[in-house]
Amino acid sequence: MSSAFDLSAPAYDATFAETLVGKAQREMVWSCAQPLLPAPSGRVLEINCGTGIDAEWLANQGHQVLATDMSTGMLEQTRRRNAGKENVRTGIWDVTKPIPEAIGKMDLIWSNFGGLNCLSPEQLRNSLAQLNTCLVPGGKVVLVLMGRVCWMERLYFLLKGNLRAMRRRNSMQHIRLDNHNTVDTYYYAPNSCKALCPPDWQQIALKPVGICIPPSYLNAFCVKHPFIFRCLVALDKLLSNLSWCAHASDHYVLIMQKQA
Repeated sequence: MSSAFDLSAPAYDATFAETLVGKAQREMVWSCAQPLLPAPSGRVLEINCGTGIDAEWLANQGHQVLATDMSTGMLEQTRRRNAGKENVRTGIWDVTKPIPEAIGKMDLIWSNFGGLNCLSPEQLRNSLAQLNTCLVPGGKVVLVLMGRVCWMERLYFLLKGNLRAMRRRNSMQHIRLDNHNTVDTYYYAPNSCKALCPPDWQQIALKPVGICIPPSYLNAFCVKHPFIFRCLVALDKLLSNLSWCAHASDHYVLIMQKQA
């Protein structure tokens, strides 16, 4: 799987992060998470860091960030983006493998935009248990995953008459990274993800991301209809504090805290 991300790394942001949808959804994640982050100079372990956009944002908040990924190509993009930042380090790590002792103790664990959706339920349970060993008591975990139900997606496929695609998140899918590479993707309802977390993690927040903002493959529609898109973003912000909306949004933010 790492080779697929290595090949797609140079153009990866163009398919999501740099689109209208990608920027809007990321800003929603940041807005939801920022009030609950540790104080500046917190030690942050980012997993599946991708091209380093979140590492840059976290570092700009004053945190000490260790950005990890299984892909050397993605880590190269992260290093380029964060060149000159002394509070950003990078390290290669596959979260399905044993956690390196050198990582040490962390105040915050961060995983954005479905990096953990590449793991099967058993792999996800094991990985979260490993991460628990490097989290300090009282430390927080921010997980952003793709849910099993996205009502905007279902509405889109319903209007297209594609009833089979409406249920595509009910099972593992092969998601295309680019014209040549796909990755296995599992979808988790918020309650399912929470059940896979270590027993000493307590939920402190659950927020929808993309309850009205559509999935990224509808970005062309958003570009063509900017007024409609701005209205959808405004609605997303209005609904962001309704945790039940997280069960029907494109992504959701699950924030957990390790009990002291």
